[in-house]
Amino acid sequence: MLDTGLANAQAEQLRSKVNDLNNAKSYLQQYKSSINNNWYGSEITQINRSIDAAISKINQQIKEINSIANDIKSQAAQIRAAEEAEARRQAEIRRQQQARQNAKNAARKELDEAEKKYNEAKKKFDEANKKLAKKNSKGNREAADKALKELNKTIEAYNKAVDKYNSI
Repeated sequence: MLDTGLANAQAEQLRSKVNDLNNAKSYLQQYKSSINNNWYGSEITQINRSIDAAISKINQQIKEINSIANDIKSQAAQIRAAEEAEARRQAEIRRQQQARQNAKNAARKELDEAEKKYNEAKKKFDEANKKLAKKNSKGNREAADKALKELNKTIEAYNKAVDKYNSI
């Protein structure tokens, strides 16, 4: 990530140059005042114009440096904000991926449990059918019917677990 502290420090270094330029401008203004107070001659107008031109250049430099310093801070803040937004976006992607994996794991566990119950119900159904094949009695038929109903329930639960797992 961008070190905004470093960018801000660089902007402040530029602003310290503005102080130096303000001091130079102040010196020129004092010099101009001193000349105007102590010197009389036709060349004073030209000297004042030259000093004013130098002060104008200094003012322009101050304006440009302040603009650059502001741009540095602004761009650094924008870059940092974009980097933080991207980091949040990536974290959200990782969170969603983890949540999806957790859901998939839970669905797999549910599927395994449904398969175990199906196998148990199938075993009971097979045993009930064997008894029914050996002896066709009302009790054996009822037991086989009950085992078949339980087997159908477990098949339905298993199919739901499969669908849930496949949908993730």
